[in-house]
Amino acid sequence: MKKLLIAIFTIFVLAGCGDDTYDQAMKQGKQALASGDLNKAIGFYESALDENPKDKAAKRAYETVEALLEVEQAIKKENWDEAMTKANKLLKDKSLPDSIKSNLKESIKTAKTGNERKQAILERVETIKTLIKDENYAEAQKLISGLKQEPALASFLEEVNKLELAVNEGLKQQQKGTNEEKTTAAVTTQVQAKEEQKKDQTNWVTYHNERFGYTVKYPKGWVLGPEPTNGDGRSLYHDNDTEITVFASYFMEETNPDLSSYEKLTTHSGKDAYLSINKEGSMIDFNGVVMDGTIIFQLGGYMSEEFYKKNAAILKEMLVDVTLY
Repeated sequence: MKKLLIAIFTIFVLAGCGDDTYDQAMKQGKQALASGDLNKAIGFYESALDENPKDKAAKRAYETVEALLEVEQAIKKENWDEAMTKANKLLKDKSLPDSIKSNLKESIKTAKTGNERKQAILERVETIKTLIKDENYAEAQKLISGLKQEPALASFLEEVNKLELAVNEGLKQQQKGTNEEKTTAAVTTQVQAKEEQKKDQTNWVTYHNERFGYTVKYPKGWVLGPEPTNGDGRSLYHDNDTEITVFASYFMEETNPDLSSYEKLTTHSGKDAYLSINKEGSMIDFNGVVMDGTIIFQLGGYMSEEFYKKNAAILKEMLVDVTLY
C-alpha cells in the first residue's frame, strides 16, 4: 500500500512539472515573438509541443512563427510574390503583436518594390535581346552597363552575363567586318588612283630646274611664258589674264614666308607643303609652298575664277607632286 501511494504521488509531481514547463515555454515564446526574435520564439513553441504535442494553441503559435520565418526567407531570396502572399495571409491573424504586424507591412512594401524592380529588369533584358537580334550591339552594351549597377540584378546576373558575351562577340564581328570594308575600300581607292594616274600620264609633261634641282609636272598643251634669266624657275602658263609660275630660292629665316594661315599638305615624296588660295574680286591668287630645309619651292598663280574652277585639282596635284633634290 505504501509503494502504491508513492507511485501516485510521483505521477502527480511529474504532471505538475510538465505543466510548468509547457506554461513557461508558451510564455517565453510569446515574449520572444513580441520582441521580433522569431528563432527564439519557434524554439520555445517547439518545447511547448514537446511537453504537450496535441495542444492546439502551441501548434498554432508554432505554425504562425514558422510562416513569419518563411516570409523572411522569401524576402532574402527575392521571391517577392511568395513573400507578399504569406505576409498578407498572416496579417489576418488578429492575435499577432502590433510589432509583428508592423514588420509584416514593411515586408510587403519591400516585396512590392522588389517586384517592381524585377519587372523593370525583365523589360530591359527583353530590350537587350531585341537589340542583339537587330545587331544593335553598341546600344545593347550601354543597357547592360547600366543594368549591372542595379542592386536587384542578382537573380538575373547569369542571364545578363550570357547576353554580355553575345554583345561582345557581336561587336568583335562588326569591327572585323568594318576593318575588312575599310581595307577593301582602301585597296579599291589605291587601284582607282593608279588607274587614274596611268590614264593621266600622257597628259602631263615635266619641267626640271637645274639650278635648284626641283621637278614639277604640268599639263601638256599649256602655253609657256618666258623663263627668267636668273634660272630660278619659269612661267608654265601665260595668257592675257592668267599666269602660273614656279620658282625656288634658298631658305633664309628673314625671307621665309609666313605660312601660319596656309593649309598644310604633304607631297607624294613626304615633304611638308602649304597652300593658300585667296579671292580678289573676280581673280584668284594661288600660292603653294614646299620646303625641305634648304630650298623653298613656290607654285604661284594669278588667274580668273573660271580658269581656277577648271584647273583647281590640277594645280593642287602639281604642288603635291613636286620633287626636290
